[in-house]
Amino acid sequence: MQASYDYDVIVIGGGPAGTTAAYLLSEWGYEVLLIEKAAYPRHKTCGGGLTRKTIWLLNRVFGLEPEYLQGNGIINNQTIDYRVFLGEEEIINDTADVSFHFVSRDIYDYFLAERTWNAGAEILEGEQVREVDVEKSEVKTDGGKEFSVRFIVAADGANSRVRRVMLETGLLPSGAKTWNKNFGMGIEAYYLRDDLKSDYRIPQLHLGPAEWGYGWVFPHQSRVLIGLGGLRRKNSNFKELLQSFLSRLGENVTEDVPEIQGHPIPYGNFLQRPGHRNTVLAGDAAGFLDALTAEGIFYAHRSGELAAHAIHRAHLDETSAEPIYTRLIHEYVLPELRASKKLRPLFFSGPEMLRFPLLKRILPKIHTPLIETIHGLRLYSGFTTGGEERHCSVVLP
Repeated sequence: MQASYDYDVIVIGGGPAGTTAAYLLSEWGYEVLLIEKAAYPRHKTCGGGLTRKTIWLLNRVFGLEPEYLQGNGIINNQTIDYRVFLGEEEIINDTADVSFHFVSRDIYDYFLAERTWNAGAEILEGEQVREVDVEKSEVKTDGGKEFSVRFIVAADGANSRVRRVMLETGLLPSGAKTWNKNFGMGIEAYYLRDDLKSDYRIPQLHLGPAEWGYGWVFPHQSRVLIGLGGLRRKNSNFKELLQSFLSRLGENVTEDVPEIQGHPIPYGNFLQRPGHRNTVLAGDAAGFLDALTAEGIFYAHRSGELAAHAIHRAHLDETSAEPIYTRLIHEYVLPELRASKKLRPLFFSGPEMLRFPLLKRILPKIHTPLIETIHGLRLYSGFTTGGEERHCSVVLP
């Protein structure tokens, strides 16, 4: 006897991973409920940089062109210029062949949620998932709602409740319990241009403000985002580090700036088997972000896309989604994450007095292929070409 479900799919979390999965599955005719714990538009701490590979994906999945996103205020700035600093010394001031685009996540996520709703998904805002039974595919919210579904996509962030339940019940491999070892933290604040001494029009990357991490200055349209991040076990007080970084930039700030926000970063934690049966983990919930740059938006979108394909194939074949999803993740996502993690010690391992002279010699020689790799024009493996093919490859339907 066939089971009766309230929805075909519940997606938990309404960021890029969740909306991508919910949008595609709704487009393909599935009954989808997207549960977002906050009400849109909600704040999301994030640098908001969109690389070329993200632009490719937005076009392929949502049919969006950068010109449309700019014209409708989703992309608020773009530039081909960039600067790199070692401590206080600038070592690179150059241009790329493709643009960096910048978005504010409250606007960006809300826009994608509207596209998902227009595709036919139901969206439950302002209600948090309280309980998940992965074996039975049942979800309960703190508002007392209960749902039985065929598939669950857990895109509920670095502190994923679903991942925690799966760990506690032994449904994830024991290696996933080492999550805290590579757990990172990011802290940042938006500043009005008029409140800053310098006119930051070019994105800046700073090695030195945090151990096993870096600082950033990202120019948005009317504001500038200044922040830093790194491994939590290597740094003690991120707020003090941010104050020091701002002072190094020559900016007078006080400790009570209300805009300062922190957020967890699963910095090299990617899961080898991101799910169980018909529940799959996507985006930060599975640790899918670049282990060198901590870029997460693309890998959130990409894993949400692959989750949708896995669910569709599992539905057609009347089988479980997790094995299909795991295969796709191993084919299309993990090779780049593993390679970026292998490259990371070159930038962050060892004392600055030894590391910085080496980087000063190496970075000017490799920064162009490295930028192309970040954008997806190349692959991390030897900076080889073929990035577009890898990042744009899709499976049925």
